[in-house]
Amino acid sequence: MRVYQAHARKMVKFALVGALSTAIDWGVYLTLVHFFPWWHQNYVGAKVVATAAGTLNGFFWNKFWTFRNQSKRYLRQMAKQALAAAGSLGLNAAIVYTLVEHLAFDRGSVVTIAIATMLVFFFNYPVNRYWVFRAYIKDRA
Repeated sequence: MRVYQAHARKMVKFALVGALSTAIDWGVYLTLVHFFPWWHQNYVGAKVVATAAGTLNGFFWNKFWTFRNQSKRYLRQMAKQALAAAGSLGLNAAIVYTLVEHLAFDRGSVVTIAIATMLVFFFNYPVNRYWVFRAYIKDRA
């Protein structure tokens, strides 16, 4: 039972970190495009910067708080995180496409993106837990 409780705690922490990272992503994007004319014209670049900020936030909170990972292999883990984020983005886009094109969901609905986000959580958690932040025996020495 304790194993399930510990796992559930990590999942809740992971979800909280994801919510914070999303808020940072949206906040950075909206700040850049609303208050800086150059970024308003270059909104795609603003989205890249905003997503990078949210992803970096998630990386550090998940590494040190959610999974308490002690590895010193930061660059390796960041590269894995970048690949995981790319996979997550692709999966999220595919789910939104499927919901809109095949299940008649509204493309502008918060419900559509909320469903996609919730489904992608079940991809993101195991990828981060067992691949990005996997504890290596060599690192514990």
